[in-house]
Amino acid sequence: MFDIINILSYNGSMACLSAWRRSMYITRRDNLTAQITSINTVIDAAILSGKVNSIEFDSGEGKQKTSYRSLNELQKMADGLDIRLDQVLNALRGAGVVNMGLKR
Repeated sequence: MFDIINILSYNGSMACLSAWRRSMYITRRDNLTAQITSINTVIDAAILSGKVNSIEFDSGEGKQKTSYRSLNELQKMADGLDIRLDQVLNALRGAGVVNMGLKR
């Protein structure tokens, strides 16, 4: 993966982000980090026990509970969360596509 400690504590120049948007990205970063930690705990438990009966995510914005998931499904969820975290961290650093407007 990447050095999550250094990236999560990044305090570089973010002049292109408004205070509200920066705050939103920081909150989202923290929520995603908590979700990644949770799903990795579930994956570890699934590897040890061989099955998962249910999962519950609490992002602070709402709770989501789901029943049985295979290990492959859990890994896909974890990969999706990692990708989303990368996108949020890139936005905080001012790297990559931060905002895109589409025209017809």
